[in-house]
This record gives sequence, structure tokens and C-alpha cells, in this order.
Amino acid sequence: MKKLIAALALAALPLGAAHAYFDGSVGTVGGADGYTGINAAAKIGGDSFSIDPSYSSYKQDGLDNTFSTYGLGLGYAVPLFSVDLDAATTPKQNDYGNYTMSADAIFSLSPTGGHNSRIAGPHMGAGSDKGEGVARIDVGAGLAYTSHDLDSYANRVGETDGSIFAGALFLGTQVSARYTKNLHYSETLNDESAPLVVNLPGSMIETQGYLNQAMNLRVDWTLIPAVTPYVSYTAAQYKLAQPTSKTYQFGAQVGLDMLNINAAYQVQDPGDGYSSKSYFTVGAGLNF
Repeated sequence: MKKLIAALALAALPLGAAHAYFDGSVGTVGGADGYTGINAAAKIGGDSFSIDPSYSSYKQDGLDNTFSTYGLGLGYAVPLFSVDLDAATTPKQNDYGNYTMSADAIFSLSPTGGHNSRIAGPHMGAGSDKGEGVARIDVGAGLAYTSHDLDSYANRVGETDGSIFAGALFLGTQVSARYTKNLHYSETLNDESAPLVVNLPGSMIETQGYLNQAMNLRVDWTLIPAVTPYVSYTAAQYKLAQPTSKTYQFGAQVGLDMLNINAAYQVQDPGDGYSSKSYFTVGAGLNF
């Protein structure tokens, strides 16, 4: 994993182009069961290439230590399409660790260019580009492999997931959808242990379990000057006996020249009659 991250960093060296830019953000998450988390990310790019380092951590009741995840991505974007390669690792804590490798691509049927032009998928922006004319459509797909290190079960369980996503921008309303489906687990699963760091699309917190499939729907409103409110809904189905969860998120981003401020509130329904849980996040970003 360290060699892969180093290779991605070296591949991004040609970023010293004429139109260099920087986007960075950091935020905190808190909520039910003593959940506390930090999310930080940056995008450093030139005319077409970008490098995307990231860091996240979380802790909650019942976990003795804090989980930390370190990631690095390499992106290539032109007006018609963009491609991203990402790698991340979570060092083992509480008898669990993982590493992930993923790749995804998106095509725009109404390209506008720009370094943050996606309106769907893993690297989408919340109302980041307004498109040309009254409509824009983006479509894409991705593939991810995660190796779970589970001490109390098998040595490692490999997980392969595929995803498809699409977004449309029409009259200031940005609508996006993302469907993720598990394609294969390398071992027969049981209830002895489960992954403890699962990044669910449309959720501000890390979840736990063997994911089977998930659907995320999101709507952003981009017409209000400087403010982009949004709503998001995610339904996630898991393997074994874990119930289907539903996640509702309400948030907004405020753009002030080079400074962005964002806040969101999330309600998580675990399913099977369990009580819903609430979480919140506040963050800020800098871009130039």
C-alpha cells in the first residue's frame, strides 16, 4: 500500500502547470453513541492532473482506540471526461484494519471544463459548476477492492464492489444518484466479526458491516447566490442478518470568495425497530 501511494504521488509531479489550483477542506463530526470524527481533504492540480490527499478519523462508544484512514488519489480531467485512481489504508486498531484501491470515470454530455466539474459520483461537487445553458448530464462507473483484516475471523476478507452514478443539472437544480453493489467476497461470511470502517455514500459517519448494496439520491439547489442547500437519502442493505439502514441528510454550503463553509445534519435509521440516531458536521474549505 505504501508503494502504491508513493507511485500515485510521483505520477502527479507534472502538476506545475500554468493554471494551478488548490482546494482544501476540514470538518468535524459528532453525534450519537459518543461519535466524534475528523475529515480533511485537499485537491492540488494543474491544467488536467490533480493529486488528492485525505485523512479521516473516528471514535465512538465501545471502541478502545481511534480509527484513522489515510488516502491519496490521482485525477485526470478534461472537459469531456475525468478519471480518478484512489488508494487508502486504515492501520489496525481494535483487531481491525483495511486497505482500499478504487478507480472510477465519468463522462459529461454537456462539458464545461474546470477542475471540479463532476456533478455525480465519488468526487462530485455540491453545485460546483452551473453548466452551460439550462441542462447538463454526467454518467459514470467505478470499481473498488477492499481487503479487511479481521483477527477474530479469517486473516483477510477481500471485498469487490461496483458502482454506477449519474447527475443532471437543470434550471439550477442538481440531481444525482449513485448505486453501489457488492460483486464478491473472498470468504464465506459469518457473524463473528465485521468490517468496522465502511464509508457509505451519502453518510457523514463511518458505518459497520458487510455491505450488499446501497442507493444514494441527492438534490442540490444552486440558484441561491452564495448558498447551496441540499438533501440526501441513502438506503443500504447488508449481508447476514444486519437490517437495512436508511440515512437522511440535510445540509448547505456557503461560498465566500476563496472560503467555503458547510454544515449538515443527519438522521440514521438502523432498521428493525431500533431508535434513530442523529449526527452533525461543520467544516470549512479554502480554494484558490
